Amino acid sequence: MATRTDELSCNSCKKSRSDVSQPLKRCAKCLKALYCSQECQRTDWPSHKRFCLSKAEEEAASAENYELKVQLKPGDIDNPAIWRTLSCPAAATFEQLHRALQIAFGWATTHTYDFIVKDPDYKPEEHEEDEATMIQRFTATFQRGRQSHNAPRENLLRIIAKPQGGFGAVDNMYSGMRSHPQTPEKRSDKLKLYEILEDARYRGSDLEYEYDFGDCWTHAITVIGRTDHSTTFSCIAGEGHPCAEDAGGSSGWKELVEAYRTASPNEAQREKKEWFETRCSNQDRRGLAGERIKQWDKGLVNRMLAQV
Repeated sequence: MATRTDELSCNSCKKSRSDVSQPLKRCAKCLKALYCSQECQRTDWPSHKRFCLSKAEEEAASAENYELKVQLKPGDIDNPAIWRTLSCPAAATFEQLHRALQIAFGWATTHTYDFIVKDPDYKPEEHEEDEATMIQRFTATFQRGRQSHNAPRENLLRIIAKPQGGFGAVDNMYSGMRSHPQTPEKRSDKLKLYEILEDARYRGSDLEYEYDFGDCWTHAITVIGRTDHSTTFSCIAGEGHPCAEDAGGSSGWKELVEAYRTASPNEAQREKKEWFETRCSNQDRRGLAGERIKQWDKGLVNRMLAQV
């Protein structure tokens, strides 16, 4: 059947839209090339690659920013909640997003991190374990360095920090435990936001940023819209004082907050307060009493973000 010149067709086999049973699908990177099947897309990729990547980069460089709402351990830390909304350049790397999140949340950048795209088909309730089984699996996993091939896949993609010289962050030893044989991994300094956020394979999947694999500071990331194009990050809104680095996870943070809310703190609580005000990596000498627990400096955050 002859293909009309004004009708859309597959970039590889040249079949028109009316010649195939399935709708033509666009290349997720450049959103220009059309394919009737994954086989055609794979066949065409060697010749399409150069145009595709350059076209996608060109469009991302002038595209609207992503508006991301990022919340620290939602449902766990909520009195008050700690969240920030960022305007993020589409062509920024995930390494740059990591640096922006460190600034926005007041972290001290002393630990490693990753981003994950969650598998929507994974059901945590189907894999619940008792404490003894969990400890046994944790020990075996630590010894192997990778999760078992039999373990269910929780994530579609893991975006990892670039390798560091020397020993790196102390919690980097746990990084292998977060890997899975069926989950691809890509480096954060090689991957740009639009490459994930515009990829049809990941639409509808939850995105998460985790900092410090010991304390497990998870941040839920939600794309809530697009904002005016810019070449730098900016913080639009937020709530909550930055969390204390090395507090011992959310339970340790809650204990610290309670120490400031207690009218007559005991010795352990006084020690926690003294640690936060004088020795914590992101210490605040003014503490967290009263309205301090809600305060953060948006102006300072944006001045620092302008340098990312």
